[in-house]
Amino acid sequence: MKILKQLLVIAAAIGCGGDGPCILGPCPLPVAMTIAIKSATGLPLNGFVRETDAAGAVLRTTDCSVDGCIVGQSPGTYHLVIGRDGFASKQMTVIVSGRDGGRCSCTIVETQHLEVTLIFVPS
Repeated sequence: MKILKQLLVIAAAIGCGGDGPCILGPCPLPVAMTIAIKSATGLPLNGFVRETDAAGAVLRTTDCSVDGCIVGQSPGTYHLVIGRDGFASKQMTVIVSGRDGGRCSCTIVETQHLEVTLIFVPS
């Protein structure tokens, strides 16, 4: 019986390696980063996270509530500008490890949890 189970596992693995269909259950949503924005006094703030390319061109903007936000869904290097009106923005680069799923597996990321403090700028 043990050998039969091992053969079934090997057959399933070989089946996913070819051009034929593979059976893949639902994958969990990959989350590259969770970001919480806070004031210098520790109060949660709403704000935004802008993902940019290396030259600074904006790729997408995510609104963050006082509960935080989720940014990105794949491994890689993220160039971020985090801010809020009336506060100095912060730029940072975050590297998220993991692997893309490909055709027969789920994308896996090591989620980065960031808490970013913004400084009030009086007008």
